[in-house]
Amino acid sequence: MIKNIHLENIGPFRVAGGSGVGFGKLSLVYGDNGRGKTTLAEVLRAAGTEDPAIINARRGLNSTESPRIILIQDEGSKRVTFQDGKWDGGIKSLAVFDDSFVERNVCSGLEVKLEHRQNLHDLILGETGVELARREEDLVKRREQHITSLREKEAAIPSSSRFGISVDDFCNLAESPDVDAQIQNAERSLRAAHKSDAVKSTPSFTAVELPEFDTAAIAQLLQKDLPGLTQEAERRVQEQIKNLGQGGEGWIADGVGRLSGSNGTCPFCGQDVSGLLLITDYQAHFSAAYSGLKKSVADTIKDLERVLTNAPTDFEREVRVATERRQFWAEFCDIPEIAIDTEAVVSDWRVAGNHLLSLLRDKSASPLEPVSIGEDVLVAIGDYDDHRRRVKSLSDKLTTLHSAIELLKRQAADADIPALEQERSSLHATKARYSPEMALPCDAYLQEKSAKESTDKELDTVRKALAQYRKNVFPALQETVNAYLDKFGVGFSIGRLSPVNQRSGSACTYDILIQEHPVAVKGGNLAPGEPSFSTTLSGGDRSSLALAVFFSELDRKLDLSETVVVVDDPMTSLDEHRALTTAQTIRECAKKAGQVIVLSHNKSFLSEVVSGVRQTELGYVSLEIVQGDKGSIIRSWDISQDWESPQYRRYALLTRYHENPSGDVSPEEASSAIRPYLESYLEGSYAGNFKGKSTIGTFLGECKRKLGTPDEILNEPDYEELRSIHEYANRPHHSGSGDVKINNATQLRAFVKRALDFVRRRR
Repeated sequence: MIKNIHLENIGPFRVAGGSGVGFGKLSLVYGDNGRGKTTLAEVLRAAGTEDPAIINARRGLNSTESPRIILIQDEGSKRVTFQDGKWDGGIKSLAVFDDSFVERNVCSGLEVKLEHRQNLHDLILGETGVELARREEDLVKRREQHITSLREKEAAIPSSSRFGISVDDFCNLAESPDVDAQIQNAERSLRAAHKSDAVKSTPSFTAVELPEFDTAAIAQLLQKDLPGLTQEAERRVQEQIKNLGQGGEGWIADGVGRLSGSNGTCPFCGQDVSGLLLITDYQAHFSAAYSGLKKSVADTIKDLERVLTNAPTDFEREVRVATERRQFWAEFCDIPEIAIDTEAVVSDWRVAGNHLLSLLRDKSASPLEPVSIGEDVLVAIGDYDDHRRRVKSLSDKLTTLHSAIELLKRQAADADIPALEQERSSLHATKARYSPEMALPCDAYLQEKSAKESTDKELDTVRKALAQYRKNVFPALQETVNAYLDKFGVGFSIGRLSPVNQRSGSACTYDILIQEHPVAVKGGNLAPGEPSFSTTLSGGDRSSLALAVFFSELDRKLDLSETVVVVDDPMTSLDEHRALTTAQTIRECAKKAGQVIVLSHNKSFLSEVVSGVRQTELGYVSLEIVQGDKGSIIRSWDISQDWESPQYRRYALLTRYHENPSGDVSPEEASSAIRPYLESYLEGSYAGNFKGKSTIGTFLGECKRKLGTPDEILNEPDYEELRSIHEYANRPHHSGSGDVKINNATQLRAFVKRALDFVRRRR
């Protein structure tokens, strides 16, 4: 609670307040317009917000010194100071109703702008709701920043690098360590699909073979001899054959055959030749074993010559076919390289073969003479065998691809080309995604996206909490505001009070309900002639709405018992009924709040606030702001001198009767108070015309004579109104017993109101 205020060089105050001016739990501050009530209210508002701009803007116009303010709270235990352009603290909880409250939260003159509805939205939400709304606003801004950043990071990942897929899909591609192999397989499958006819018709690989030299068999043949046929005998036979000339060997062979059939008798001369050495040699030479040996050698030579003549050509053709097929199939699968130097193979093949032929021919010339295979021949054969083994290994590899090639043929025939193209693009995209150029931009994009998703999740949580909070608080506040409006006796209420989200921030909309007809208070342009806030509510209605909102907010404050409530001139445009209700509402608020400070230029209103209340009950104090020697000053004011005057008692009596005809004021008391109330007013306001023992009748006569003249006292409408009220007040209301008797309470109430309004209008 504020106990004391000291002001220097602010607004109309040069030095004001101080230890001699104390504030109470309920403080009533009277002051004429221009004396500094609004400045005092702004000082208190600034202390609540710790805003130096409010104070600096109200610096004394003719002062060269800076404003200085001291607020003493809680019996002097805490001081809040404004000095050197800044606050050193503030009032923890403070609520101020003044023109700024109305201008900020309800309307500006006749107009309700978007900022009014936004501020009212925040006011309705209160601290908890505003914190949620601010959190929502911050998260929305953060989300917009994420979106902007994502656009920038997306631009760093061009479409040409993404192979036509979205940025999200591109960045989320899983890394594949063997992507190059997968790309190769995909491209091969696609090529095979496009060439499915050729794939189908092209054979797979057949074996490529080189014949093996049976070196062991040839070596055995070259070493073979006939034990029964010596070399000397063979020499003699060969010499004899040579002597016989061409055809001699055949002739001798035929004779040997005939000789064996004649039991040793020569078929030519008939002599017995058995036992002759030459004949024995002939028989051994032309025996079956000898012939077999010669035939074996001859057959081996023949076979070897055939192989050496034909096989190299076949081999070269097989290698050429295999190379051509490899060139075709290598487009679609892995095929071993065919690196065969056919010229070298054939050359080594022929060298080895010719060596063997030479040895066999030597054997053929001397069948009985053993022939050995020399080291040089074995080396040549080894070189050829190396070729043969390499060719065999390659051939085995090629022929084992048969199953894979057959599968490839089937897949090519059944291939879905668009699907294969999509797969290939996806694999190329995967490779590009994890390339050095794209890895960092993609990781940055995913991190930003993850951050945005986290913000979106948090925003969704906050929005749900805010929506639930709004769902509870807006209907409750509407109900409370309408209760106050009903209490004030206005002819309208509010309906459909609800929040609305806009790009510029949350706001609220509501209807003004007049005789159940809704007039929307919202944004946008109105159609010509469309009812609006400005055309349906009077100045008093707008003030009543602002007060209803203010008091509704106070009702919701959990810390109201610790709150300083400041009400600055709430009487603007209020009629007598609403003024009384406002005074009663402030009085009730003072019982609950930590402190209430009421500032007004209307003494009657301030008196009404504490009407019927003992000073000890609320601990109220009354102060006034008056003109001093150098500026406005604050000093004590005895409010009882104003509220206890006979005229004020008549005013209070008439007001209470009009407010509640069945209350504590009887019709007779109200009727009897009308004339003296008017007389007292005329005596004070028209002292020059209402003198001594003048009556309202004589005053009216003088007013009538001066109507339309430069000395006119009352204009004609006011003259007629006073005459009518006086006529009612002067009617014979007395019965024979001397008691006042009222026959028409409705008529009495109407004239009571007319009397109150007449004085108020001319005050």
